[in-house]
Amino acid sequence: MPKDVLLRRRWADFTTVVAVFVIAATFIPILLAHRLTRDTAEVSGSGK
Repeated sequence: MPKDVLLRRRWADFTTVVAVFVIAATFIPILLAHRLTRDTAEVSGSGK
């Protein structure tokens, strides 16, 4: 195998790891915010 094929494969693996990290770093705060605020509609008395 030529060197550039191996190098491209390493960069593809690195890109995948970075993409998973970015998705997790974005998703986890959203999930936490949702869990922290999910029951506030009943407590705040938005009764219409």
